[in-house]
Amino acid sequence: MCDVCYRQTRCAEGRLIAGFNEGLSGGFVALHVDERGKTLDMCREVSDSGVCWIGDTSCAIGERRLGGVFVRAGS
Repeated sequence: MCDVCYRQTRCAEGRLIAGFNEGLSGGFVALHVDERGKTLDMCREVSDSGVCWIGDTSCAIGERRLGGVFVRAGS
């Protein structure tokens, strides 16, 4: 996923989200963000399901093996 598309990732409610590792030992959390990328509050739906949207395309978001976050088309 390119950076431009990643910055357009949204939850089912249409709010912008970003994915993060919860800590050094792993884990994944999705947070709502504002237009500048400032984190706001946790998006429980995406954190639990791993389903997000870029435009009309359903995508999967989650923790990458060995750290980091992935977003890929198709959930």
